[in-house]
Amino acid sequence: MSQLRNHAAFIWSIAETLRGPYKRSEYGHVILPFTLMRRLDQAMEDTKDAVVAEAKRRRDQGIENVEPLLRRVAGRMFFNSSPLRFSQLPADPRHIATNLAAYIDGYSEHAGAVFANFDFERQIQRLEEHDLLHAVVSKMCEVDLAPERVSNLEMGYTFEELIRRFAESSNDEAGEHFTPREVVRLMVNLLLAGDEEALAGSAPIRTVYDCACGTGGMLSEAEAHIRSINPRATVHLFGQEVNPQSYAICLADMLIRGQDPSHVVRANTLTSDAHRGEHFHYGIANPPFGRDWKGEYPTVKKEFDAEGSEGRFAPGLPGKDDGQTLFLLQLLSKMKPAIDQSGDLLPDGGSRVAIVHNGSPLFSGGPGSGLSEIRRHVIENDLLETIVALPEQLFYNTASRRTSGC
Repeated sequence: MSQLRNHAAFIWSIAETLRGPYKRSEYGHVILPFTLMRRLDQAMEDTKDAVVAEAKRRRDQGIENVEPLLRRVAGRMFFNSSPLRFSQLPADPRHIATNLAAYIDGYSEHAGAVFANFDFERQIQRLEEHDLLHAVVSKMCEVDLAPERVSNLEMGYTFEELIRRFAESSNDEAGEHFTPREVVRLMVNLLLAGDEEALAGSAPIRTVYDCACGTGGMLSEAEAHIRSINPRATVHLFGQEVNPQSYAICLADMLIRGQDPSHVVRANTLTSDAHRGEHFHYGIANPPFGRDWKGEYPTVKKEFDAEGSEGRFAPGLPGKDDGQTLFLLQLLSKMKPAIDQSGDLLPDGGSRVAIVHNGSPLFSGGPGSGLSEIRRHVIENDLLETIVALPEQLFYNTASRRTSGC
């Protein structure tokens, strides 16, 4: 952990070079994408030359859609076909902005989307205008984030530490962006408890879904835990996130993990179910709480009225001042049926859900209210296994929360 703190501290020191032209609240817009770029650059170093050569050969042949071919050569879901390497950019200070833009253009589709969600072209121009671009890129090249020396899990810790620092420095709510790893581990342990036998086969397949996935910490922890039980398990991760920067970090993590990047979607879960009709073995989330959903209400209410008892929000709608239980209903709607129409157990049926809430959904709302009806649905359908009270001040810049497993 000391090495990870050193990485985060050094990267944070790079952020301090932005002081003046950038407000502290803006540091993350620059440093997070550069950190991702350095990580991706080192992750694809082993096949970089082969990808560049194949890209030139195929384009000389007049083939326009070379991405599937280059993914095969890269041996992963992402690549960069530019002859440039990130580490070479500081060697030409006069043209560093032009070369960096060309380097970014060489990314595969989903890798390029990572930086588009940071609006990174604008940041490059701004850094260049203030004569900061060369200094920042040079410093980032000193950071060693190669996957053989920094695992995906360790990289996740590093990002969480950086996000925490950026959030605290800007008086932002860091708790909105990620969940403390200790809480995630507890949730994953609850989620998988009792499934050891099902996971012990020769090649079990499991799907994990997070409807408010943030930077992807819960998904990555769930995958790691499943693989610790059975290294032969195949784990497919699915997520949805509305914040563009959190989504970008999650997308990069999925790419490096070899997950299908199309399974993680940037969209508002309440107004657009990006995984409509799909069901998963495990659902996990730390959704926003204590936040009103008045802006989403017209769309949600229209769906609620149109789909009735078959809809994802069928049990009821909470008050407009707090929409956290809508995410609970979203997760419940993604559970796999445990029995078929004749009442027989399905061989691959049933799911588990773990979600973080504050105390409000447990007690608020009188009889007949939306919250009361949601509670009734959970209890009467035997969906609640346990409620775990967490200590106060466990989440950054937040009061007490509680974890409930359904």
